[in-house]
Amino acid sequence: MSTLQLSDKLLQDIQDVLLKHDEKCDDIRVGVQYLAALTGFLASTSAGDDTQKKEFLQQLYQFSEQVMLDNSESATTPPPAANNSAFGIWEPK
Repeated sequence: MSTLQLSDKLLQDIQDVLLKHDEKCDDIRVGVQYLAALTGFLASTSAGDDTQKKEFLQQLYQFSEQVMLDNSESATTPPPAANNSAFGIWEPK
């Protein structure tokens, strides 16, 4: 797959288009359903037999899952400790 450049602006532009089509897209899960449906629709019009199309969708799923995992890890990674924070093991005297 080619290198993709995701940005907050791109995501906002897509969500804005979806919101113009359907107000329920203010729920990101509804917007994602639209994107999944569009992906399936576009895949159905691509060249190849059904087996090739299903393999392509399977690759897209794996790619989407990896992007989700990569972004979930960065969202749950705690920020680094401030320079004035203490660290180590405390032992009572």
